[in-house]
Amino acid sequence: MNIKGWGIMGKFMKFLLCLGICLFIFGKSANATVNPYPKMQTIDEVTTISCTWFAWQQVYEKYGVELPRWGNAVNWYERAKKANFQVGSEARANSIVIWKNSNSIYGHVAYVVSVEGNTMTINEGGITSLKLNQETNDVIKIPYNGDGIYYNNVVPSIGNRSNTSSLVGFIYLTEEEIIDDNTQSKGNVSEDINIKKDIIKNEDSDKISSSIKEQEIKNKEQIANKSEKNIVKKKNAKKEEKESLKDDLISCDTIGEELKISNVSKENVEKQSKKLSMLRNLSTSIFSLFLVLLKLINIF
Repeated sequence: MNIKGWGIMGKFMKFLLCLGICLFIFGKSANATVNPYPKMQTIDEVTTISCTWFAWQQVYEKYGVELPRWGNAVNWYERAKKANFQVGSEARANSIVIWKNSNSIYGHVAYVVSVEGNTMTINEGGITSLKLNQETNDVIKIPYNGDGIYYNNVVPSIGNRSNTSSLVGFIYLTEEEIIDDNTQSKGNVSEDINIKKDIIKNEDSDKISSSIKEQEIKNKEQIANKSEKNIVKKKNAKKEEKESLKDDLISCDTIGEELKISNVSKENVEKQSKKLSMLRNLSTSIFSLFLVLLKLINIF
């Protein structure tokens, strides 16, 4: 197609093409997945990567699942339950564990890697270490490994973690539920078929085939029901996320009056400034690209 010889119409077509390219680039940038929790936190003058950010990130990186924003760690169990996530008190691999602290309103969450006996291996953020100040002989807190992340930490899987940290429960991830249920369903189907084969050994092969087909249909119906439940869970999770945002706005006002968290506020302001700066830079880049494309149009 020779657009060059079209005159004004050709330039208009080029303009639409340039506009489409710019919108595509901007749309890709705007739809990128973003962790809804602040990455860094400052508590008791110690700055670390927050446990909520790290737990959310672990689930997303391992499964591609975007969990709703459930606020402080101590709220995760009840809000997950309301969003129809499976919860319980039994430690399982590939789940999220929640603790509440007697000396803090925030609580703590971590990702469970594996479980063995009465212990479990977890990956967690927001961890601090104690260090002796040689000048004053005072014990001070410092970020664990510099950022507060602790991989493969072995902790109790039942009861309290410490005198101030008590177990709330576990959130079992949707993907694990689907795999476990389907595997169990297939196992039950196999067992039922074997039993029926033993019972009807002397019957003709047509009846055996019919029985197997009936069991396969039941199995498919069970899987379909599970899929429908998971769709409902996702819808409820989005609804819960919206309600959570409203609750968090109200709780933030109350907590702001009772606690002095100037460091966190300052950090949030800086993050918002950085985001605005990134958006300005992106807009400037797109505008510059648009001008270059317009110049190319004029050249052709």
